[in-house]
Amino acid sequence: MAKFTANTDKMHRKIGPNSCLKSEDLLRFINMTIDQMKQRLQEAYPDANPNSDIIVNDLTGTLDHWEVHITSSSFAGLSRIEQHQHVMSAFGPELKTGEVHALTIKTITK
Repeated sequence: MAKFTANTDKMHRKIGPNSCLKSEDLLRFINMTIDQMKQRLQEAYPDANPNSDIIVNDLTGTLDHWEVHITSSSFAGLSRIEQHQHVMSAFGPELKTGEVHALTIKTITK
């Protein structure tokens, strides 16, 4: 809940408390964007090329249902479940708060 409050405070400072926003604009302050998702995956998998080895799709347009494809040598020797757990750990806080509500994962070993 503290994260939501912090994001709400950030939103008020950025646009003012009396501004009218569309719901999709509000989501940008609360949920992760595609660029933020890609950045997080790039940090977790530095050997992955951000232009070809990391693909992020917003499945519903609500910025909380995601599909990610990652190609990395980090997955070598890991089972598919371990690979997916590794990816999910990159979004641990967001999965706990619901900021990332659904995460579909496709991993490929380089």
